[in-house]
Amino acid sequence: AEKKRAYFEQRNNVKAGEPLELLMPDGSTMPFVLTEMLDEAGTPIDCAPHAQQKFSAASDKPLLQFSLLRRKVVKE
Repeated sequence: AEKKRAYFEQRNNVKAGEPLELLMPDGSTMPFVLTEMLDEAGTPIDCAPHAQQKFSAASDKPLLQFSLLRRKVVKE
């Protein structure tokens, strides 16, 4: 929280700027856009293409532990 970063382990390819949403353990959802992505070594990256890749992204809001990041659900 002090560094204003959220830490993730992804399952599917995600890219910087992609509109996503966070599903929080309390049942709430929140829009989230990946910005300032860094890999585990702190190197800037534009995407996380590898399964179970760990990375961090900038986050102005504190997130609940065990939140899920998912592609935004679009109802047609």
